Amino acid sequence: MPTVVLPKKVNELDPLPDFENTKLLVVADPVTGKSYKATMAQLKGLSREKIIFNNDGSYTLPAGTLLIKLIVILTGNFLLNIGNSAGTHEILEDYKIVDQDVIAIDIFALTPRNIYFSGITGNGPVTIIFIKSIE
Repeated sequence: MPTVVLPKKVNELDPLPDFENTKLLVVADPVTGKSYKATMAQLKGLSREKIIFNNDGSYTLPAGTLLIKLIVILTGNFLLNIGNSAGTHEILEDYKIVDQDVIAIDIFALTPRNIYFSGITGNGPVTIIFIKSIE
């Protein structure tokens, strides 16, 4: 009987695999419903940006950017909502944050795109670190 080798489990501390010469990734835009294909070489790297929110607010994702993780840090807990307009939750609804959390999320911006955060007012300040893949 042949030996089956299972792939290694990837954890948060492993380096990102090199996808530059492999299959295309499919990136979906939940607002338009359109899908786009790109290789990691086309996405060209990661960046991070830290913003402190004292109240509900918004963030503009630059064109050609894939938001892949949010790191949310605060003292206490609250329910986070993320939407395509103020006070909505199409992207993330009632996500319970306790002190800190890492949220895996895929939001692609073909053109500059606003995303809105609610649930922060009265619970701030809340630090959100945006991990993005950029051109």
